[in-house]
Amino acid sequence: TLTNFLLMLSFYIVSADSSLYIKDSIFIAIYINNLLLVRKNKSKIIEIKDALYS
Repeated sequence: TLTNFLLMLSFYIVSADSSLYIKDSIFIAIYINNLLLVRKNKSKIIEIKDALYS
């Protein structure tokens, strides 16, 4: 599952909202079948996207 995959990448689930995952300064919000990735540094976003697509 996506949750297991994100936990494997060392993200943790925000206790107040189970659709929000955080690792360092990377935020991933999930809504139905959409993901929103937020971070100041774009290179880390690209790394996460590559991991999701592989």
